[in-house]
Amino acid sequence: FFQPPGRRMGGGGRRRRGSYARLSSSGREEDEAKREKTVFCEAPATTWTTVTMASIVGTILTTYAFYVHQGGRKFLPTISATWERPPGNYLSRLFVGFGCDLLYPVAVCIFWARTTMRVGAEPDAAHERIRIGEGALLVMSLLAIFFLSWVPPICDSKAPTCRGNDDIHSFCAVTFFILFTTYAVVQIIETPHPRRPGEFCTDAALIGLSLLTKVRWLLPARTLDETPLAVLEWSDTSFICAWTTVYVYRYASPLSLGVVLLRGERGEAGGEEEAESAGPYISARVLRSASLGLCVLTLAATLAAGLLNGTLPKDHLPYISDMWVYPPGDWISRWGTIRGCTCAVLSQLMLLYGRGVDTDADADADADADADAD
Repeated sequence: FFQPPGRRMGGGGRRRRGSYARLSSSGREEDEAKREKTVFCEAPATTWTTVTMASIVGTILTTYAFYVHQGGRKFLPTISATWERPPGNYLSRLFVGFGCDLLYPVAVCIFWARTTMRVGAEPDAAHERIRIGEGALLVMSLLAIFFLSWVPPICDSKAPTCRGNDDIHSFCAVTFFILFTTYAVVQIIETPHPRRPGEFCTDAALIGLSLLTKVRWLLPARTLDETPLAVLEWSDTSFICAWTTVYVYRYASPLSLGVVLLRGERGEAGGEEEAESAGPYISARVLRSASLGLCVLTLAATLAAGLLNGTLPKDHLPYISDMWVYPPGDWISRWGTIRGCTCAVLSQLMLLYGRGVDTDADADADADADADAD
């Protein structure tokens, strides 16, 4: 994350050496003067959050429309019921999975905005004053998103178009709702920024209503039929999406996400001080490794699952698609390929902007060559 000039918010960060595609937040003008920073592309945190929620909510509405078109009940199935048959099952795995990947940076954005609000506009000190509780909240939100990302791959039906498991599916969904709602409650209570009464009431109302919808878990089995349960589930999802969007627009609007190249300043002796990042970042190298790692682990895990369960063809060497037909190989592939593709897309975006950019090593070589020429 970084803060474009003219937007009010400060943040501090650790020192890192080299050129990174950063998610950072920057502070005072003198910090900008100390280092050369090139912003290749950027997206405001508000826009990023809007796209994320549009991906998730739009997919839910689209799969519901297909469900009704295929003869399902018009009012109102559970969300999971719309993800059991094509094309709803395909759309949910792709776009909800992609939305979950976009939701991770949103959680980090909320974390960084809250931290900078607490410490004030002190760009150099925020990272040193992160409390254990704030880090635990960030972990809680990321863990909630992790469980949500498993909900579409492991659908709730054993039909051939789904081959899921209702127990695992429900566990992942319920765990997401519990963790994320708890996270939101603590955020509302602990947000240090002065708020008008109306702002606090809006936040509290959205999460309060979300808490009320969870009464569905306390009722004895079969107390409610599918439609009332679906109404509560749809409402719960809507309240969580609305709260996340409102919180980012209200408190994190100064932040942006972007592909950024930072260079360290040169010292008097010709050495190079490490480039200072003012916020969370992910380097292109990490994304590359994550993409390759997910690819290898997905293939290895699905092959092992197929061999252990005896679901692979025995008359020929299995194709990759043969490993992705039966559980748990199909669940792992549905989850791992989306994660790997997201990392690969971001890596390619960084490579697109990074082509032709001189690295610090190139600059040193050019300087040595010029000195030799002199």
